[in-house]
Amino acid sequence: MSYKKILSRSIKESGWSMREIARRCTNKGVNLSQGYLSKLINEDIPPASDKINLVLGEVLSPVTSIEFDELYIEAYKDRIPKRVLDKLLSGV
Repeated sequence: MSYKKILSRSIKESGWSMREIARRCTNKGVNLSQGYLSKLINEDIPPASDKINLVLGEVLSPVTSIEFDELYIEAYKDRIPKRVLDKLLSGV
């Protein structure tokens, strides 16, 4: 599943607004705006930084089916060109 889909699903599962998730991330020391969170889901921008993804995982994993580091891992997978990722996954 793609980074955007996992993030979107997790936000819906949490039952929290994007504003609430952003606030919880800020409380953990990572400034994250509701607007940026929306862009991560709805626009064609690269996945968030490692620091943001780890905090999102920390915030969302207790209340959703997301694993703590799932966004972190998917962000890397989304950044790798498809051709390279396919080769890595096939063991070539």
